[in-house]
Amino acid sequence: VEDALSSTFIPLVSILSTVGSVMNPTDKLSLSAFYILDDSRYDNVLLTWSVIYPPNFNLNISDVISGGFHGMDFVVKDNTFNGLERVILKLEAEFLDENTKSFSLSSININSPPESGSLFITPSVGQQLDTFFTIRFINWKDEQLPLQYEVSIKNPLSGELIIVKMNSYP
Repeated sequence: VEDALSSTFIPLVSILSTVGSVMNPTDKLSLSAFYILDDSRYDNVLLTWSVIYPPNFNLNISDVISGGFHGMDFVVKDNTFNGLERVILKLEAEFLDENTKSFSLSSININSPPESGSLFITPSVGQQLDTFFTIRFINWKDEQLPLQYEVSIKNPLSGELIIVKMNSYP
């Protein structure tokens, strides 16, 4: 973008996202930086990623699984944003040779879990591999449809969860 007063280029900084405006808190967040100075890519730049909303949210380096706070790519592990309604991320680019900075913001709404529903399993007692269990999900409400769910069993020896069924409703 050209500044009309000085005829110099102002750096353009953008955040490229793999999620739309809403993400599930159980998903990882993957962002990438994009910047232009003087109509070309610029190599001598310091990138800094941060969370600016909510204001007291402390993103730890252990939550970042790729890129760190100063890389082109910024990948945050799943379940980092549990309990939040929205997060605003900031990418600041400092162009070292030009002594100028630019930034971009990305606002992402966090999908809240469904509510007001019930789960019924019948029969309530049975023998593994002999009893046919019926699992019913009733009256769940959510703004984000379809609801997706998975049913799993836990291997008692390894503790591994084995997905029995994945589905969506309605």
